[in-house]
Amino acid sequence: MLHDISLAIDNDTVTWPTDPKLRLHPVLRMAEGAPLNLTKFESCVHVGTHFDAPWHFIDAGAKSHDVPLEAFLGRAYVAEIGDVPAIERRHVERLPLGEIERVLFKTRNSALLKEPVFRQDFTYVSGAAARYLAEFPIKLVGIDYLSIDQFGTPDFPAHHALLGKNIAIVEGVDLTGIGEGWYELICLPMKITGADGAPVRAVLRD
Repeated sequence: MLHDISLAIDNDTVTWPTDPKLRLHPVLRMAEGAPLNLTKFESCVHVGTHFDAPWHFIDAGAKSHDVPLEAFLGRAYVAEIGDVPAIERRHVERLPLGEIERVLFKTRNSALLKEPVFRQDFTYVSGAAARYLAEFPIKLVGIDYLSIDQFGTPDFPAHHALLGKNIAIVEGVDLTGIGEGWYELICLPMKITGADGAPVRAVLRD
């Protein structure tokens, strides 16, 4: 069974407050006499469900087209963390990290993703937890809101800890209805050359 864990993209999709607002503009419409329908898509690359390339926070890091696709395909573990303000090291120490190459954190954020207004109080990954994760052979870390770091942080410790080890970050996965356990992740980013990230279509398979 396939589980689509991607956010729907439309003019009401929640976006980071300082990012350009997502806009879908009608260019041609058959209902108005045009021979076809055509829509203009206006956004930054960190819209909806997306990944962060190392270059997003590390100036010498890999750009979006340089990140190996192997990170986005394969066995993944969904870890249900629950209603906490932050994912701390103690929350991830219980996980079989020696066996995990891809981990997706399910929190109360999955409900927040449905709200069109951005929530500053989303659950994030603490710097200590991210540094602990980076000690293991992990290729990808995902979370169910638009950033893995706390809103308003001046130094983005989770991004630096993970991207510094070339661990792909996927943000904005909707894990509503997904239980803790093992799945196959299929999460391919758009092939955008020279960017700091890209939208993805993320799917889990039982």
